[in-house]
Amino acid sequence: MSDNLKIMCVGDLHLNSSTPRSRIDDYSQTTLNKLNSLRIIAESEAVNLIIFTGDIFHKNNQPMSYVNKVIQHLKKFPSEIRLLTICGNHDLAYDRLDYLDRSPLGNLIYSGVLERLDATAYTLNSESISIRGFDVSEPLEPAASKPYVNIAVAHRFYNYNLAEEYNLTKNDIAEMDYDIYILGHDHIKYNPVKVSGSLILRPGSLLRATSHNYNINRAVSVDILKFKSHGGDTPIKLDIARREVDHLPASKVFSPSVLDSDGEQSFDIDDITKRIEGFISEMGTVGKDISVYSVLDGMEIDEDVRDRIEYYLEQSGIYRKEC
Repeated sequence: MSDNLKIMCVGDLHLNSSTPRSRIDDYSQTTLNKLNSLRIIAESEAVNLIIFTGDIFHKNNQPMSYVNKVIQHLKKFPSEIRLLTICGNHDLAYDRLDYLDRSPLGNLIYSGVLERLDATAYTLNSESISIRGFDVSEPLEPAASKPYVNIAVAHRFYNYNLAEEYNLTKNDIAEMDYDIYILGHDHIKYNPVKVSGSLILRPGSLLRATSHNYNINRAVSVDILKFKSHGGDTPIKLDIARREVDHLPASKVFSPSVLDSDGEQSFDIDDITKRIEGFISEMGTVGKDISVYSVLDGMEIDEDVRDRIEYYLEQSGIYRKEC
């Protein structure tokens, strides 16, 4: 029983042991530093729980040495702060939940440093807050008969593309009838928005792994929800704050080849399109036993183009083999 509850909402982590082509820093260490930054914010804000929106790892075949480092960093979080997550498309082979036990995310869950979010509830005096988590391949279910606040956590775009499999529309928002939606999958950071009476939160990815426009000068941040009950017939009050997470400027972490003199992204979209078309053409002339990355590495293309092709391959579940 309490009169307040603080939730820190963290977008997709995409933790990764290897450094993306667009980055020049020690990316593995950067990811661990971000976990430390989250812990510092959580402690200073005295949050009760942290909710991750899925895609904890960028690839589901991380080296165990790196997974163990992640476990060690998560163990540093105070025991009174619950760490809850859903499963994203990068966490699971073929988006299948029955593969969780053979994934890096599964290691974190089974070791006890993360909890898989299914359903949990909190009581503020006599009023209830219900939180439901939906993994990437799990269909959303309508909100239950209302306690005071219903919250859905899902690895979904909002109103992104009707052809996108993991996408919620305005009609979906209204039909499911949750008071608050905390969404991952989309790496762009958006301001909170009200849709059909529901609040949608999309804090954006915690890491800037690619040289996409939205990553170059994006301030990395998390959203903090504070629910406070005054008892009696007074409704629960909700305050939303956005806290910036420590991060370096683009010029310190991105390759000069993807930046111009002002530190902005510099590329010719027509050239990128032609290069991707050339890559597809090259793939059509090689044998099936040749790795797609062997072809990609053998092409004379700029690093930003190569990084984008690799990004789309990984989105389709095609990863480089770890050495």
